[in-house]
Order: sequence, then C-alpha cells, then structure tokens
Amino acid sequence: MRVVHRVSIPSFEYVHLPVEHADDGSLIETKATDKPWRIVDAIRKDEGVATSVLAVLTDLTNLDADEAPFEGAFEETLLASVKAWGQAHSPEDARFACE
Repeated sequence: MRVVHRVSIPSFEYVHLPVEHADDGSLIETKATDKPWRIVDAIRKDEGVATSVLAVLTDLTNLDADEAPFEGAFEETLLASVKAWGQAHSPEDARFACE
C-alpha cells in the first residue's frame, strides 16, 4: 500500500471560491456547513472551477501521482508557497506573514 499526503496551497476553498475579506484585511472563512454547497454552486456556474476541481480529484486518485510535489526541502518550499499566495491574495492577513 502506498499513501500520498496532499497539501493544498492555500486551501481548496480559497482557490475555487471567491475570496472575501473582513474590514481588517483578513480572509473571511466559509462556514464548514456551507463549503459543500458553495463549491457545488461554483462548479455549476463556472466551467473553470469545474475543470480545476476535476483536475484536483483526478490527481488525488492517480496511482502514479508525484509524491514530492516540491523541489528541495519540503518545509521551506511549502512555507515560501504559502507566503507568496498570502502576499498576492490577502497581504493584510497576519496568518500569512509566516515569519
């Protein structure tokens, strides 16, 4: 048996749902109970979201998926990716400062 852990940067919802910000610039999280319904709605309304979600699911079920999605040191590359996403999409959110 082979188990491959996947990490979504930033998170599945941030990529596939519209990003909403609070007055202080932090990201507003979607309630857990609303996530499935919001993603279904997004898939129905946006072909790009549907294609992207299908690509994620296809990769997750691919037996030949790459186990090491980052080159070099995993933790350093993961942290750099999270920081880059945060700066691009939510620069005021302290959760993405990662110092």
